[in-house]
Amino acid sequence: MGLDYRRSPLPGAFHEPSQLELKIPLELSPATAPSTQSRLKALSAVAIGNAIEWYDMAIYTVMAPIYANLFFPSGNSTAQLLAAFALFGVGL
Repeated sequence: MGLDYRRSPLPGAFHEPSQLELKIPLELSPATAPSTQSRLKALSAVAIGNAIEWYDMAIYTVMAPIYANLFFPSGNSTAQLLAAFALFGVGL
């Protein structure tokens, strides 16, 4: 006696095996394919965002010794610098 998918005691508990198949079109039709202009717009937005992110990281890295001296207790410069980089790693 196997499972009968059509007669389950709970509505929606089982589905027909044919309903579980994922149907993905192999090709995009010309009506649904993104245009070249929209692809270039997305690519340029990604490139600009990536450049800003790298610029931000480079500025923080160069300025880390200054942040370390200003915001962390004095006494051990290595611990100050490590704390500054740890703060950057946490994302603050």
